[in-house]
Amino acid sequence: MKKSILLLSGLFMGFSSFAQFPVSTTPQNKKVLLEEFTGVNCTYCPDGHLRANNLKTQYGDNFWPINIHVGGYATPGAGQPDYRTPFGTAISGQTGLTGYPAGTVNRSVLAGSMTAGQTATGRTNWAGNTTTVRGQSAFVNIAVDAEIDEQTRQLRVITQYYYTANGTGTTNKLNIALLQNNIEGPQVGAAAFYAANIMPNGKYVHQHMLRHLLTGQWGQDITTITSGSTSTDTFYYTVPAALNGVTYDVTNLEVVAFIAEGQQNVINASGKKVTVTNVANVLDAAVLEMKTVDDVCPGSNSEQAWVKLKNNGSTPLTSVAFSYDANGGTASTYTWTGNLAYGQSQYITLPALSYAAIAANAFNVSITSVNGSADNISTNNTISKNFNLAAETTKNNITIKITLDDYGSETSWVLKNSAGTTVASSPVYTDNTAGAQADVNLTLANDCYTFDMLDSYGDGMCCNFGSGSYQIWADGVLIPGMSGASFSNVDTRKYTVNFAPTGIEAAAPNTFRMFPNPTASEFNLSFETTVNDATVKVVDIAGRVVLSENISNVNFHTMNVSQLSNGIYMVVIIADGKTTTEKLSVLK
Repeated sequence: MKKSILLLSGLFMGFSSFAQFPVSTTPQNKKVLLEEFTGVNCTYCPDGHLRANNLKTQYGDNFWPINIHVGGYATPGAGQPDYRTPFGTAISGQTGLTGYPAGTVNRSVLAGSMTAGQTATGRTNWAGNTTTVRGQSAFVNIAVDAEIDEQTRQLRVITQYYYTANGTGTTNKLNIALLQNNIEGPQVGAAAFYAANIMPNGKYVHQHMLRHLLTGQWGQDITTITSGSTSTDTFYYTVPAALNGVTYDVTNLEVVAFIAEGQQNVINASGKKVTVTNVANVLDAAVLEMKTVDDVCPGSNSEQAWVKLKNNGSTPLTSVAFSYDANGGTASTYTWTGNLAYGQSQYITLPALSYAAIAANAFNVSITSVNGSADNISTNNTISKNFNLAAETTKNNITIKITLDDYGSETSWVLKNSAGTTVASSPVYTDNTAGAQADVNLTLANDCYTFDMLDSYGDGMCCNFGSGSYQIWADGVLIPGMSGASFSNVDTRKYTVNFAPTGIEAAAPNTFRMFPNPTASEFNLSFETTVNDATVKVVDIAGRVVLSENISNVNFHTMNVSQLSNGIYMVVIIADGKTTTEKLSVLK
């Protein structure tokens, strides 16, 4: 038998790794298979993911988790992805689970069963049950390897098993599960239980997600299970573009092979990251997404954007040079250094860029070189993000309207001014008050404000547990864009309060132009008709007059504001018995 196994090694020519082959003929203890039943709308499921990932770190190749999205918590809500498979319901149906997250360790009846005599247990039992199973001997060993052709998307999986002792019963089952890692998407409870797994884009990273069973629902029969029995089997599967609209990323696939006694009692397991072959390009860096603010305050701003960089080429990325600008202005440069293998990605924060905001803004990023050379593929080297000025209101009597959901204690908010100082924050809300209205009235000075709506569990205020929402009104009118309900752990909005200072009575303005705006040193006033005995005042956001000049018999006037600090001011013109105001940005 030893000779025949060694001869089998020739079958693995062309595979990238032979470390598991030929399969060991030495008796081993069981390796652990944890099948975790989970869902995107399950609050405590991220804690299960964390515990499973910690066990994977602890036990390495002796522990293989499979995350199966199934049940009511996996049913996608509006706009959510569908991570379910055709196989999950049957697998979970034989476990006796009574809540989520639940898990089975080697599909065996162990301590902490949710239902007596059944295999499902709660997450607090997984570590102890893993220790128990690792102490048990296995009568069969299994090895697996896999590769996929990038161009044809054909997956080839090869398994080899060897029985070190007689198996029980008459038939065992060989199973091959196809998993996918690094799937970014929603996850309720992530902020509370696994915040480290939330990316800068606010999405949660799902790992070890079941996507397909190559051997069908319950596996392929093994009919010879006596000591010394062995077999090498090859399986092929053409990986589709997507399942349920969720993209198959060939760079993030893994396979787990396991042998079970029928549908239950897994004897041993093994896994392998899928190697990608026939990669189209040697050097190909891509920027997949970029994050900037959704809106900005008028005047001077400093933006620290991030981009997601991915290596689509066969050569590892060691340096990538970026050029970036706002509104087509002077570009800044940044060179990232590191080591990204094929298929790997990384979020990169670019150094802050200062710019003057305009009505419609654009932040632009491009890759200029890769590993010191030109990129093979340039079509994925640029990305832009458009964003606008913050919504503006000319009223300063603000009402923050909060409609609570079922879990009001998760809800809070903070309002900050342009200096980052908190000017108002939420009261303490309580649970079981769905639909309750909680208004806060404020009188605000002229300034640009940032409003953070927070949910500690990361599922927003809508819609699974009561239809909560928020709105911000000014003198009974909703400020444009200042409302929301569906978000994860935080929803950030900005708006500007721009009202005439107290004591100035508005009237029909004398037509004029004010330029340049923004300005670093001075601005000009050009009147359509001659102005007699006018007063021009510059007022800061607190309503204080910081400059005042009288003018007479002029059509044109220049004011020096070089002594003023950067910021937003109001220019108030009282001329011919009429008053008008205009916003001025001082930017140096």
